[in-house]
Amino acid sequence: MHCVEVQTSDEPVSIPTAFIQTAASTEERRLASVKKAVFLQKAPVRDEDQEAADYETALNQLRAHNKQMGMKSVVLTSVISSLSKRDPLKKVRVMIKNLVQRLKDEAQNEQNRNEYCSTEETAKQEARLAKKKGIKQFETGLEKAQGAIAESRAALKALEESISEAKKTCAKQNGEYNFAIHNHQNNVAMASHGVDSLHATMADMKSFYGDAAQADVESGYTGNTNAAQGIVGMMEGLRDDFQKTLDTATEEANRLTTEQSEMITSTVQEVQDKREQERQEISTELSPALEKFKTNGASLYQTVQEYSLLTEELIVLKYDSEACSDTQLSKEEEAANKEAEISALKDALEVLNNHGAN
Repeated sequence: MHCVEVQTSDEPVSIPTAFIQTAASTEERRLASVKKAVFLQKAPVRDEDQEAADYETALNQLRAHNKQMGMKSVVLTSVISSLSKRDPLKKVRVMIKNLVQRLKDEAQNEQNRNEYCSTEETAKQEARLAKKKGIKQFETGLEKAQGAIAESRAALKALEESISEAKKTCAKQNGEYNFAIHNHQNNVAMASHGVDSLHATMADMKSFYGDAAQADVESGYTGNTNAAQGIVGMMEGLRDDFQKTLDTATEEANRLTTEQSEMITSTVQEVQDKREQERQEISTELSPALEKFKTNGASLYQTVQEYSLLTEELIVLKYDSEACSDTQLSKEEEAANKEAEISALKDALEVLNNHGAN
């Protein structure tokens, strides 16, 4: 490495030619850039980082050489100081570059924040919309289940009323049958008693007015046998009437008893059939409707709670969170957003009030 001597008032100093050339070359490039910028009236297109690196390399080499000499050279120190102070605007440029980078970082952070907030809000809005559709669906299911329950209970009520009416009719007819049968049984008893009494009377009269009985009469009085025969004939007529009444009353009592039995059997069968209809109605209509009502009710309650939670999370996200609260909107945008949010919140409040969500 070649050196040049620099004479000062006190001592000669040897400076490596490469150091001087590096510094000169760097300074020439800087002056050329400045001249070009003035000529073109615009900022030069150059690699400031590389230029700064060249300066730092030259300065570091000068500092290292000065240190190797064992004592600090006044000239080297002056050159180093001069080179270090060659760019008085370097601090400003660094501040501007740092500010530009900070603004870029802030812009990127803002973009990330907007993407995050937009994604979160969209997800929560879509989830709320899905829950609201679910609420409508479960409300419809509840209404249908309530209708089915009402229809089934009406059918059961009609069957129960029909059973009650059948029992009342049966009881009334049974009383009428019992009364009629009792009357016929009384007629049977009376006719039977009359027949028996006439049989006994006619037997006594025959024993007195008969030929064999007259032959045994010692006085020889034959009496008015013709009149006796007339009386016997009348008794026979009465006996026949009693017998006819007995037969008729017995037949009618038996018929009524049979009809009564058939009526009771028919009513019992009718009641059993209607009870079976009730069981079928309960198993095929009422029970499924009650189960649907229970299932839809539980799902509705759960969905309303989830809808309420999502609404709360959305409010916190948009108005209370540091990341996503809208703080840089215009007055018009704020007013429009508030109107839309008020409408959405009123809608949510109506849903929650209708279902008593806590």
